[in-house]
Amino acid sequence: MIELLGGFSPKFLADCRSRTEYFDEKGELLRVKKLFPRTIEECITHYGRLEDKDITLAAAFIRRCLTIDPSLRPSASELFQDEWLSDV
Repeated sequence: MIELLGGFSPKFLADCRSRTEYFDEKGELLRVKKLFPRTIEECITHYGRLEDKDITLAAAFIRRCLTIDPSLRPSASELFQDEWLSDV
């Protein structure tokens, strides 16, 4: 998740009960020392399942689905209204 979306916000980590099992005081992972960041767009392109014109909207939808902070995460109903799903 961090490789695709970036690090977690300090506020979110402060609210996590098990934070100290996985993150140091700076919010860095304790057990993973080397990350290989990649954009969601790069991942989608790599698998070659979508047309180029759909990649940006699909990536935006996936980012919304993967919102880490539950207080910011869209509901299923809100996600169903996403532009990428408009033709479904």
